[in-house]
Formats: sequence, structure tokens, C-alpha cells
Amino acid sequence: MKIIRITGFLILIFFMIQSSSFSMDTIDGEDLDINYSREFLIAVRDIFIEENGDLPIKKIKVEGISKTNRDIILKEAGVIEGDNLAAFDPHRFVNRLKKKNLFSEIKIYYTKEDDSVIINISLKEKMTLIPLPIFYSNGDKTMYGVYIVESNFLGYGKIFVGGVAFSADDKSITIGYMDPSICETRLAANIFCLYKDMVVENCTMDKFIFNEYKVKQKIFTADIGWSFTDEIKGFVSGGYIKCDVDKGYKDSLNPPQSENFYRYGIYLNYNSLEYYEYLFFGLKSIVRFYTYTSSKEKKDNKNNTYRVANYEIDYSHKLFSYHKITLFSSGSNGNRPTLIEDRLGGKNGSRTLTAGIIPSDNYINYSIIYEYPLAKFKYGAIAMLLLWEQGIYSNDDSKSNKYYGPGAGLLFYWKQIAFPAVGFNYAVNLKTDENELSANVNYRF
Repeated sequence: MKIIRITGFLILIFFMIQSSSFSMDTIDGEDLDINYSREFLIAVRDIFIEENGDLPIKKIKVEGISKTNRDIILKEAGVIEGDNLAAFDPHRFVNRLKKKNLFSEIKIYYTKEDDSVIINISLKEKMTLIPLPIFYSNGDKTMYGVYIVESNFLGYGKIFVGGVAFSADDKSITIGYMDPSICETRLAANIFCLYKDMVVENCTMDKFIFNEYKVKQKIFTADIGWSFTDEIKGFVSGGYIKCDVDKGYKDSLNPPQSENFYRYGIYLNYNSLEYYEYLFFGLKSIVRFYTYTSSKEKKDNKNNTYRVANYEIDYSHKLFSYHKITLFSSGSNGNRPTLIEDRLGGKNGSRTLTAGIIPSDNYINYSIIYEYPLAKFKYGAIAMLLLWEQGIYSNDDSKSNKYYGPGAGLLFYWKQIAFPAVGFNYAVNLKTDENELSANVNYRF
């Protein structure tokens, strides 16, 4: 059976490659991605300097914006009027704007005026108010919902999120606000409020249920951070989690007791990605250290403090013609109560596991992901994903479990919409001989 499924994967891959009639490189003969490369942007600036001299900057002119405040664009330029043109790094500037994900096109050109230079920035804004449909299924449970995401709130690049999701047994409400630059300083903040009313099933990898209960969760988190450099951000995080277990739920199996938790800790983000028209390449990672303290009195003087450390690291490399290979790994070590354990499945590093039902605070995994460019068109691009992953996890109720297997999927990039790539993946767990379908939405709240 495993050989048949792997053969099916290879056949699927063959037909997807053969069906590609477009190129990721060009549209109407124009290589659009090269316009965002370091070599191209620096060369255009240096040619102007060679022909006209290293002139002082008279003005930075911004064109093509109607929703975005001009000040947040000028802030990213790294130069002010009076500085010489050689001090302006156009690639760094473009990369900063690309990271904001607000503009579908960014062009820079220079004009001489008297004995000075005008830097002209031509932008095309993306649609930033986005309704995001939610669909989630793990075979036993299907959830539907919608999120509204505004990624240019008030024209200052702030992010507002609101959404609901529901199934036959579950419902959730999310409201959040993310400010990457408070008052255009290096300070950043994230605030989230969540309400969940859900039935939780905790299962082994082969879907044996060892724990089931119904719980209402009210969650509040707040982070305050500082941008040390363009690449490094550090955050101090705090939160409160209230968990009320329904004692009258008829299908309860080994339910935990109701409990409330205070959470505090720190996390560090590193992002040295270089952004092109659609793709990005480079290294990004996050490391977190959290402490959870229970407000409940423990019997027999048991410890009511829990600590968890985890990481994610993602390195992507451009091979040729914008083919992309990504190395990903994540891991966690610690111990939290059943009510707030992390959940594996349906995400990078654990797409061969069923989403939403496998709890674990102790795991490590890695995956290799290859993106093959299938098609590029006016409004976006399509890439095919091939992946292989392996991992191991354990929890309080089971010994260590290994998993591994291949996967394939499609990824859609949208040029005019301020939303990252979305798609789906189909993976096979060769340890359990199970198939898993998961969504691929590179957006995290």
C-alpha cells in the first residue's frame, strides 16, 4: 500500500509538471523579479552617480498611494533631504517595503534637478481589507468560518484581525491588533482576545482517543517588543487563560479539572529574508520561552508552575529560475497541563499527522520543501510543493512516537492582495499508512 501511494505521488507530480504552460520568470518577455534584486537596484543608482556625480538628495517623491501614509514610506528610506545619494540603499529600502506586504509594485528612479537629485518612488497599493474564509477538517471534525484582516489599518501598516469559526460542536471568536511600529518608533505591540467553546479530543498517532472533554476558554495575550535591527525583534509577553471544563458533557473521557493560568515569557524573532515580486529567500526563525502559572491550589504541594521552550527555523534558497528549496525545523521541550498543551498536525513539520488531535509539548521535526514554479500570470502565481518530513514527539500519556512521509500540494501567490501564499497539501504518514489533507496558509495570528 505504501509503494502504491508513493507511485501515485510520482504520477501526480509528472502530470502537474507536464501541464505547466507558463513560466515563473517572465510575463510578456519582462523579468519582473529582477527589478527587486540587489544587483539591479544598486546598479541603477550607481549608474546615475557615475553620470551625474554623488549629488545631495533634494526630495524623496512618493507616487501612487491613496491609503498609505507617506511618512511610513519615508521612514524606511534610511536617508533624509541633504544626504548624498550614495547613502541611499535602494535594495534595503525595497526589502523593508516588501516586508510590509502593502505594495504589489515598487519602482525607483532618479531625476537630476539643478545640482541635486530627486528620488522618485512609484508604488502600487495592494488590497489590504481581506475576508479570509476558514476551512478545517481532520476527518472527524469540520470547521467553517471567516476572518477579516486589515493589514494597513488607518494607513500606517497596522494589522487588525477579527473572525469567527464554528462546527457542530465548536465555536470561536478572535479579535487582535498588531502594531509593528508604535508611533513610527522601534517599539512594537500585539494584543489578542480569543473565546473558544470546543470539544477536545486527545489521541495517539493512530487516532486512539485517550482523553475527551468540552471546555470554554477565554484567552488574553499582550506582547511588547523592540526592533534591535531590521532583522532582530525581541518581545516580552504576558497573558491570562481561563479554562472552564463542562462537567455535564456526556461523552467525557478522563476530563481534566477547570483551571486558570497566567502566562509570561519572552520570544525573539529573526528575519533576514530578501523579497522579490512573489517569493522570498533567506533565513527566518523564532525562539520562545514561556512560563505558565496555575491559579489553582495543587494537592500534596505539587508544583503549579510549568515551563516550555520552543523554536521554529526556516531557511529558503533560490535554486534556478525561481525554483525554491526550504529547510524547516521546529521543536519544543517542557510540560504543560492537558488544557493548554501544544497541538501537532496540519502544519510545517507535521503535515503527515492529523490536525488538532495530537497533544505534545515535547517534539522535534524537520522537513524539506521544494517549490516548482508552475504558472505566473497577471494577478499572481502558482507553485507546486513537494515535501518530505520526519519527526518525533511524546506526551504524558504516551511514549515517544516517530513519524515520517512525503507530501505534495499547490501554493497560490496573489499579487494585488496583501495576503501571503495560500494553498493545500496532501501527505502520507508512512508510519501509520494514513492520508492527511491540510491547508497551507502562511499567516499566523
